[in-house]
Amino acid sequence: TPELMSEVSLRAYIGVCALYISCGVGGYLAFPTTVPLAQTLLSVLPQNIGTWCLQAALLLAIILGYPCVAFSSRKALMFVLFQRDNQWTLMRHITVTLGILGITFSLAMLVPDLKTALAWIGSTISITMMYIFPSLSY
Repeated sequence: TPELMSEVSLRAYIGVCALYISCGVGGYLAFPTTVPLAQTLLSVLPQNIGTWCLQAALLLAIILGYPCVAFSSRKALMFVLFQRDNQWTLMRHITVTLGILGITFSLAMLVPDLKTALAWIGSTISITMMYIFPSLSY
């Protein structure tokens, strides 16, 4: 019913807002004296072994997670581009994979810093969350 969907949407909006506010406030409460409001939290972390371990873990997560993203992207592109001819060929597989690798590598080289990439990811994920949270709470 429309009333139920309105209630579900309202709960989802409230949930997303609470999540974003708690993450933002929690980050600044964790480092109250070292983070001026003009800087980001990542730029003022101390450079010690713990921070380097976190950076290495992030790098490892990206390296190990990239094939999973490339796999789903390749499957989607193969379906969109070759849906009439549903036959798998090695040449298509290699071509689409190299295309995905080339595009992502080019984008990674063109983005000036990590802050730009994270801002773009955050803006797209927030929209995605607005579509996923209502369906999860329904």
